[in-house]
Amino acid sequence: MRPGGRRRRAARGDDRIRVSARRFPHGRRAGEGPDGRRGAARCGPTGRASRRARRHAGGELRRGLPATPRLLLPIAGDPPPCAADSTRVMAFRLQPEPPVPLDPHRTFDQFLVDASNLVAFGVSQAIAIQVRDCRSPLVICGRTGVGKTHLAQALVHEVRGRHPDVDAVYLTVDALVEEITGAVRGNGIAALRRRLARADVLVVDDAHQLAGRAEEELVDLIDAVHAARHQMVLTTVAPPRDLRGVRPELRQRLEEGSIVTIEAPSVETRAAVALRQAAALGADMPAGVALLVATECPATVDAVESAVMRLCIAAELQGSALTPELAREVLAPAPEEPPEPVRPAPRVRPRRAGRRAAANSPGDFAAGVDELREFIRDVGGGRIGEPVVRDHQVDVPLVARDGERYVLRIAVGAYLSEPPSCTFVDEAGRWSVDAWPVSGEGGPFRSPEFICTPPTAEFYAYHPYRVYHYGEGTLATAVAAVFQALQAPEYGGRRSRGRGRRRWGRWAGG
Repeated sequence: MRPGGRRRRAARGDDRIRVSARRFPHGRRAGEGPDGRRGAARCGPTGRASRRARRHAGGELRRGLPATPRLLLPIAGDPPPCAADSTRVMAFRLQPEPPVPLDPHRTFDQFLVDASNLVAFGVSQAIAIQVRDCRSPLVICGRTGVGKTHLAQALVHEVRGRHPDVDAVYLTVDALVEEITGAVRGNGIAALRRRLARADVLVVDDAHQLAGRAEEELVDLIDAVHAARHQMVLTTVAPPRDLRGVRPELRQRLEEGSIVTIEAPSVETRAAVALRQAAALGADMPAGVALLVATECPATVDAVESAVMRLCIAAELQGSALTPELAREVLAPAPEEPPEPVRPAPRVRPRRAGRRAAANSPGDFAAGVDELREFIRDVGGGRIGEPVVRDHQVDVPLVARDGERYVLRIAVGAYLSEPPSCTFVDEAGRWSVDAWPVSGEGGPFRSPEFICTPPTAEFYAYHPYRVYHYGEGTLATAVAAVFQALQAPEYGGRRSRGRGRRRWGRWAGG
């Protein structure tokens, strides 16, 4: 090493840190020690800037970007970064993002209470009045639109109003996932868990959406909040025992807490919601119209509020009052689209491998079914259901990569001598356009016509230059090919996803 090289590099690193320095409220800059020397708070015993600080600042300068100003805040309880500043600096972290904004109208005063939500309202009020008065976590269950988010935000509003010194945090699933993703990339997941566990009341809305995304981190967070003897509140669309795709560890943590359910509101409550929404929009709604809106709309608060808004907009555009006739016209269901014409799968006989295939007799269909069942037990993993056999027709439930469930129907003629014919049917075994995946450009699904992947008969009919060989079209091979196509990145989801995803029950043994 040349003489003076270390000093020059240290000085160059200090200059780079100096570019990104920013004043503290008490006059010092980020990167300054108590004696005023730059880089003292980020240096080792020799006074030299740390390698990470030099690499961060130097990388920004090499890319032609201005050095990013970073406001550093101390965290109590963490070890000091160096002994030189241990008397005043305990630890540093980046300033957290601003919290999720709350709706000022979602308070306890604006929450309409009836028999469907009385227990959930009472428990939430008890937590707001006496923090940590409930077994953590509190799980508020209910279908979409019944008021879970309103109650969760009202709880945070009440805690902040009654106890200014209590830290109450409200997070949506997207905000929590973004926090976790950033912490994982920066190797700061433990610091994030400690920061969230320090909140006296932590509310996570729609926690069921974390299934398959960040369940392990949520389990660790629940344990950390419980160890700190703080209160955690979660909202889900169903009780923990009915949540699908949830790990056993997370289900156990949720069931160990307090579970309250919000049922669908009554007609009287929905009518009161309609009157309140109309008053908020500055409209005079008669009680008869409010009752009509409550009767015609689905049994959710969100649906009633949306219907009142549409009704008020229509009345203002037409310059008329809110009448029952206008309400029936606005709330009338949209006309159904005519069903798409049924186009059966092509029945073109595929080409065979000459005399060799023609001379072979059909294989043992029962042995093929046994082979399929053994294949499902070995590699199904709960995503391939038990086959249902009717004569020479086999229905196999399959789960796609996005959780959608399909039923593959395989029609077998001369088993092994001819390729099987494949299509999708609905849960009741009927042919339906909605039972098919989306047709992709160059993909295997030509909905609603046929499945174009070997060894299906439709594939050989669509590609006449391809030759089917005896024994290639086993039931296990056909199921494996279609199942692999449903897991591929080219899979685009169900055709009926835009009109609402269908949720089927569990199949036998699935």
